Amino acid sequence: MNERKCNFMCRLAWLALAALALAACTPTYNWREMPVADGALRVAFPGKPDTQTRELPLGEHPMTFQLTAAEAGGAVYAVGHGRMPAGMAPDQRAALREALEQSLSANLQAARTERRTAVVRHAAGAARPGLTVDEIEIQGEAGEQAVWLLAQVFVLGDRLVEVAAIGPQAKLSRETARTFLDSLRLQ
Repeated sequence: MNERKCNFMCRLAWLALAALALAACTPTYNWREMPVADGALRVAFPGKPDTQTRELPLGEHPMTFQLTAAEAGGAVYAVGHGRMPAGMAPDQRAALREALEQSLSANLQAARTERRTAVVRHAAGAARPGLTVDEIEIQGEAGEQAVWLLAQVFVLGDRLVEVAAIGPQAKLSRETARTFLDSLRLQ
């Protein structure tokens, strides 16, 4: 009877150790590539994303915005998009893009914003030219915590698109944010 009890306890201890070892090996980032923006883009999320739809007030043109986002390592990685009203002139599209950038700055109470250009490549490879987009980096605050955001905001056909990594400075590494944005591909 004691030997049986010992075998059972030994197996239970081994199972507990194996479970702890597996939990220790679970990666913070579980990258998975998936289509977003109704299949117009592909991006690698660092975890399983969820999708929500909401109304986004952008000046005179409120729009329905679909946001697909994943949380990993204390940061959020998201792709949002919405269809712009039909018949918008190019300057109106640019104003809508700028309004989205300004809303990001306002939401983070931007202390500092840097702007640069970036290129979103095609999934098909280098044979096709990429799309030049605006990339912004914002240092700010959310919930009394220092946060930063790396985002690309652009117009793709009739869509306004935002691709962003945001998190506390201690939890969102530049490398991980860059990996997320650089994984974005045009379909």
